Amino acid sequence: MRLRVKRMGLVIGLFALFATVAVACAGETKVIEVQVPGETKVVEVQLPGETKVVEVQVPGETKVIEVAADTAVRDHVIEYEETLALARKEGAVSIIAHSSALRRAILKDEFEKRFPAITVEYLAIDNGEATARCEAESAAGTFPWDVMMGRCIDYQFEIADTGGLTPIKDLIILPGLLEEKLWLGGFDDSFLDTQDKFVFSFGSFALSITWQRTDLLPIESITKVEQLLDPAYKGKIAMADPRTDFLANYVISFIYHKLGEEGLRTLFEDQDVTIFGTNEQLIDAMVRTDDYWLGFGFPDHRLQHFQKLGLIKAFDIEPTQWEDALFMGRTNGTIGVPTDNPHPNATKIWVNWVLGREAQMLWSFESGEPSARTDIPSGEPLRTPDPARGEWVNFQTEEFEVSKRLLNPTRDLIAKILDEQGK
Repeated sequence: MRLRVKRMGLVIGLFALFATVAVACAGETKVIEVQVPGETKVVEVQLPGETKVVEVQVPGETKVIEVAADTAVRDHVIEYEETLALARKEGAVSIIAHSSALRRAILKDEFEKRFPAITVEYLAIDNGEATARCEAESAAGTFPWDVMMGRCIDYQFEIADTGGLTPIKDLIILPGLLEEKLWLGGFDDSFLDTQDKFVFSFGSFALSITWQRTDLLPIESITKVEQLLDPAYKGKIAMADPRTDFLANYVISFIYHKLGEEGLRTLFEDQDVTIFGTNEQLIDAMVRTDDYWLGFGFPDHRLQHFQKLGLIKAFDIEPTQWEDALFMGRTNGTIGVPTDNPHPNATKIWVNWVLGREAQMLWSFESGEPSARTDIPSGEPLRTPDPARGEWVNFQTEEFEVSKRLLNPTRDLIAKILDEQGK
């Protein structure tokens, strides 16, 4: 459908910034919230079913939308208006989420700019602490959160099976957000829970299992995980301590997944691996010396810090392009909403905004992680799963059981091996 806009533009569907206007529907005038950008636009809007035309006129300061009473547009905009009015009365939405200041700025600060009547009560917390807190608060009957955002994933899987989470589709007001083609792999494939209803992921990232100094080891030199066991790399591999560093444990668990216990023992017993206390120490050693060709266990934003310092060798470090280890993560950008949450209407407004184009653009370019929306360009090309390289495995689904199958066994086995070596 074509949406005609005079002097100012309206976007309904994929855009979710709104301004107050009056609507005439079947003889009744309502106040609703719609986006009004500062320039004239003609926007294509896809509606379920038949094609409709909505005329938007801006005479002076009055903005009037005339919508036929039986159109899908009328239903959605009035539902949104009524929900927003209730959300303003609630005045808050509470989120337990990332400790990242960048992500907090998007999920809280940017939302509050758009909806100043709704405060985001945001608890930034590390993942391990978050899980314990969610479980303790739930057991005590004092669970205060409207949204679990990238936290308490295993806890969410558990309560989803007993009716403890709200189906995400029940929270969506803007119909365009449900389009399969809008999301990597499709909307329905963006859920992490086995029921494909409750834990939705709007982010995606390619897991960089190892990083390599491409001036010392050209990027095409190593493409198979089993090559890590080649004697040619003895003494050239380093890592953050996987017994204490969560990311190091995570990425090395995929070596265990591919090579088993025997392969992991060979790596630690025969390859003279150097272990650093922190990932900052690991990057520093890879940047300031030529001792290490391959490194496990640091995020790209840590590397970017060294690049910003102007250290030339930091620009020679790139993620290894594995052919047989294409693992895609989806948990940093997840939404789970408990049933009977304290601010249900503000939660709906927040969910529709955060899945919309504006918030996803911010997420892609400001959070350090790509959006899973197919219409959003990637602000992190190195972290974006490239379909041309092969089929990516989402290792963070409930079905994959990454903690049970990989993380815990890997950490325990490495601790045993290093203890046997007296390290």
